[in-house]
Formats: sequence, structure tokens, C-alpha cells
Amino acid sequence: MTDISFNDDGELVVKEGDVLKKEDFVNYGKTNWRELLPNEVATHGSTANLKTIDDFGKTYLNAQGLVGKKGIVVPTESDPPELWAKYYKELGVPDSEEGYELADLEALKEKKIDLTESKKAFMKRMKEANVPNAAAKEAWKFHQDAILANRNKVEDMHKLNVSKAVEALQSEWGTEYDANIKRVQSVISMVAQEEPELMKIIDARGWKKDTAFAKVIYALTKDFTEDRLNVQTNPLEREATLNSWLAEQSANRDKSPFYNEHDPMHKQYVDKFNKLAAKAKKK
Repeated sequence: MTDISFNDDGELVVKEGDVLKKEDFVNYGKTNWRELLPNEVATHGSTANLKTIDDFGKTYLNAQGLVGKKGIVVPTESDPPELWAKYYKELGVPDSEEGYELADLEALKEKKIDLTESKKAFMKRMKEANVPNAAAKEAWKFHQDAILANRNKVEDMHKLNVSKAVEALQSEWGTEYDANIKRVQSVISMVAQEEPELMKIIDARGWKKDTAFAKVIYALTKDFTEDRLNVQTNPLEREATLNSWLAEQSANRDKSPFYNEHDPMHKQYVDKFNKLAAKAKKK
């Protein structure tokens, strides 16, 4: 067997007396098979793992064997709806919007972020576009991850702003900060007892983290006396207040709405009694 080689100009180099045979060229082709292919084929990424011309040939034959057999045949525009329905089913497209199996992130549930309606709209769009279930799962996860990342970013920014606001308020109030905050908390406690519906609005506003809200409460109540704020510490005083109110109603029993179920003000007087009684029982 004679070795085949070429010079820099691509010319065949043969020693004197050598005889080139067919198998010499065959062996050269097996070793340097990429040189026999167009550059775009020889350098294509799909051929990177092919070591020999035999590997190349086997890969081609395997690919040909899949056509029309194991692969999914894409219908043409002229094909009937039944064939298209079969095609989409093979791709993994569910029969209905509800057929999509989309998991919800636990982190979003913990943050009480409700995506029920958004999820329904998402599944509707996926079905309209005939998106396979596997692809829809990934898209839904990506969508939720984006929402979670945005919420975390907003919460982190809010925490930073709250921290700065608290520092500013501490600097403004100085040594009176703790006492002023205690007064604000007393007002909030009073509202919670007497106006539960209003308290829901205050909670939603986030009064515990909103220094501006705390400043407003303090400004409105800084001249209030302790008894007006309903922060009496002596339970006997609260019981005395209840007894005094009951004595007043009893003295005017014939006219007091508290004792007349048909009086339009009866309910308000009963509510007043319940509030005073609740405070009296508080230790």
C-alpha cells in the first residue's frame, strides 16, 4: 500500500517507483473524509461527533429511516381537519384549555398572589395557538418566575424605603420616638376595639410600616388626655365607667333607648354597653 500525500499547492506527491492502487485512494478517503465534503457540511455542528466516513453514512441512513415512520408527519394546508387534530394530539396539545397541566409556584401562594384568572387566560391562549402541554408548562413557569422576581424586587425596595423612613423619624423625634410610637399604638388599639371595619382599612394601609401615617396619628392626638385615648391602666376605673353609664340609663329607664327594643337608637346603646363591658373585662 502506498501512502498518498499532497503538497501545499494541492498537488499529488508520488515517489518514483510507487504504484497507486484503488485501495490507496479509498484508505485516504476514510482517513481524510471531511476534505471530500463541501465546507459547510464538513464544519457543521451536527457532524462534530462523527469520527469516520462510516459514521457519517450510518447517521444519514438512520435519518432517512425515520422519515414517514417514527417521525411526526406535518400535514399540508389541503389536509382535512381530522389529520391536523391527530397531528396536534401527537405533539401533546390537550383536547381543551382545561387539559393543560400547569403547576403553581408555592412561593406565589405564600405571598397570596392569586393568578387564577391569569391562568385561565393563559391556557386559552395556549389552546388557540395549539401549544403542546410540555411547552406550555415551561412558558407558565417562566411567567410565574417573572412575577415572583418583580414582587421580590418591589418588596425589597419597600423594606429599604421603610428602613430609611424609620431612621428619619427617629432622627426627627429623637428621645421622644418610643413614647410617641407608643401613643400611636394606643390609638390604633382603640380603633381596633371600637371600629373593626375601619381597622381593616388601616391594616391594609400598613400603618406599622408607614411612618407618615404614624406622624399623622400622633399629630391628631398629641393633645389628647390618657383617658380620652382609652388607655386607662386601672381596671377599676374602666369598671366604674361602665357602672356609671348603667346607672345613668337606669335613672332614666322610661326614656333610655337601652331598655326600649323598639327605639331606633336601641342598637347603638346596646353596642355602647358591649364596648364598655369589654373594656371593663380587659385586664
